[in-house]
Amino acid sequence: DQALRKLVAFGLSLEEAARRLSTYPARYLGLKDRGEIAPGKRADLLVLGEDLRVEAVYLGGRRVAR
Repeated sequence: DQALRKLVAFGLSLEEAARRLSTYPARYLGLKDRGEIAPGKRADLLVLGEDLRVEAVYLGGRRVAR
């Protein structure tokens, strides 16, 4: 969450910052089942609050941290 907050503070939109921390690295590493929210992809997600701090973590669609 710290990296996301820094990218947004530098002026990136929240959407672009999220892509730079998830979609682009997954593509670069050849991880075709990760990096996006879409059918057939792993359901690894962070739920962020308005302050962009992690509120919950899901791995494989299951909540593992709060």
